[in-house]
Amino acid sequence: MTAPDLVPRGAGVFARWITERQYGTPAQAARRASDHGLSWVGLMALGLAGTPTEERIHPIERLADYGQAFGEAGVEVWVWFFPLADDPEHAADVAGRALHATGGRGLILDIEKPYRGNVAGCRRLVAASLDQLGEDQGIAVTSYPLARYHRRMPWSEMVAGTGMPQTYTIAPHLARVAVEEWRARGHTSIVPIGPAYGPNSEGRLMTYLRLAYLEDEVPTVDGIGIWSWPQMSSSEWRTLERVASWW
Repeated sequence: MTAPDLVPRGAGVFARWITERQYGTPAQAARRASDHGLSWVGLMALGLAGTPTEERIHPIERLADYGQAFGEAGVEVWVWFFPLADDPEHAADVAGRALHATGGRGLILDIEKPYRGNVAGCRRLVAASLDQLGEDQGIAVTSYPLARYHRRMPWSEMVAGTGMPQTYTIAPHLARVAVEEWRARGHTSIVPIGPAYGPNSEGRLMTYLRLAYLEDEVPTVDGIGIWSWPQMSSSEWRTLERVASWW
C-alpha cells in the first residue's frame, strides 16, 4: 500500500475570503486551477480582520463547496488559518472542521505576530492542530522568511511537517538563505511562497522563481505556493503553469 504524500508538492495558490465575484463558481475556480497545472490550493478557514484585530471564520458551507470542486478536479485542498494567540485550541478546531468539510489533505498554520514571544501558545497551537489530523493528512507551517529579523518568534516550536517561508519581496539570494534556514531547523520538506504583488511579481515572477529555487534546472524545493489568488494576473497564471512542470 502506497503511503499518502503529506506535502503540498508542486505548484499551488493561496485563496483568501472566497466570493464568486473574485473566484467564480466552485466549478470555475477548480477548472482554472486544474487548467494551469496546480497540484494544490490553500483555502482559508480563519483569518484576522478589523480594529481591534479579531478572528474571522470562513463559512464552512462555502469552503465545502469549493473544496469538493477542487478535489473532483484533481487539485488537493490544504486548509490554512491565521490565528490569534488567545485560544489556540479553538482556532485549531475551526481549521480541523474546515479540513474535514473540504476533504483536505492537511493544515497550514500561519504563525506570525500574535505568537511573538509566546512559546507556550505556539506549542499549544501546533499540538492542537496535530490532534485534528488523520493518519493520511499532513501539516505545514508558514511565517516570516528570515529568523534574523524576527528573533522573538518561537522558531523551535514552529517546526512541524513542511516549512513554507514567505519569500514575497526579498531578493533571490535571500530566498535561498531562507530555504536553508527553514530546512536546518528540521522541516522535512520546503515549499516557499512567492508573490503576486510587489517587485518580484508580474513579468519578473518567473525570473525570480528560477533564480531563487532552481539549480542546474532542477528545483531545490518541494513545491512553490503563490500569495494570493485575488491578486494574480493572467501572466502570473501562465507563469505558474510553467512552474508546475518543474515537478
